[in-house]
Amino acid sequence: MAGLKNLGNTCFMNSTLQCLSATVPLARYFLDGSYRRHLSRQNPLGSQGKIAESYASLIRSMWSENEQVVIPSSFKQVVGEFHPSFAGNEQQDSQEFLAFLLDALHEDMNLSRRTNRQFPKEQELDSESIPEDILMKKELEQYRMRNWSIIVDMFQGSLKSVLKCLTCGKTSTTFNMFMYLTLPIPSTNKSGMKNGPVYIDECLNKYFEEEILDGDDQWHCPRCKTPRRATKRLTIARLPLVLLIHLKRFSFDGPFRDKVETYVEFPIKY
Repeated sequence: MAGLKNLGNTCFMNSTLQCLSATVPLARYFLDGSYRRHLSRQNPLGSQGKIAESYASLIRSMWSENEQVVIPSSFKQVVGEFHPSFAGNEQQDSQEFLAFLLDALHEDMNLSRRTNRQFPKEQELDSESIPEDILMKKELEQYRMRNWSIIVDMFQGSLKSVLKCLTCGKTSTTFNMFMYLTLPIPSTNKSGMKNGPVYIDECLNKYFEEEILDGDDQWHCPRCKTPRRATKRLTIARLPLVLLIHLKRFSFDGPFRDKVETYVEFPIKY
């Protein structure tokens, strides 16, 4: 696989592209031309296929046996047409670039928007009268009526959210699609060391801690018919084929922002 030439301070872009290029199922989809069958040039939310076509051309160059170094200037120019922040040669945030690129590729190949059809109004599902597996399936079907692409199939999973009223015990269960998990970094590791090295599992446990909704964040309980203190718990209901994790590397104290330097260790294989 070829390397990418840095165009000023574009390491944020190159590192992201190398990661996506090394995601073999996605690379194969562009290398063998499968993406062309799914192009949605009429989708007003996309780039009329321009970003998808430019990305495919770049991936072919990166995987070519005849190339050792690829200059991604043409791809960068197309991206800059649709996101001016990435048009220059300044350093940018790699997670923001990844979010933009995956969203652009999704909309360029969104099978649900290849025609100008009218979408039916989404039904409100009674979460407490439907078995959870059926509820998740129905909510996924409703989501795919508007969003269905290889990006959805490969990178998006489902989060289960359960709210529970602390007054009457009423619960509400919903399932929401996610593309990334933005994980907090614990200030103290499981050994009690402050700002010490942590494992990715500790970040995941912190993210999925039960939350108390109080004050202005109280839940409007449909049984009590008034705002109530409640608990909120998230769990992963369906993992994506490729899980994207974003670490919250900045903390805020009023107007000040501090970089979180804590080392996070993660296993290459489980």
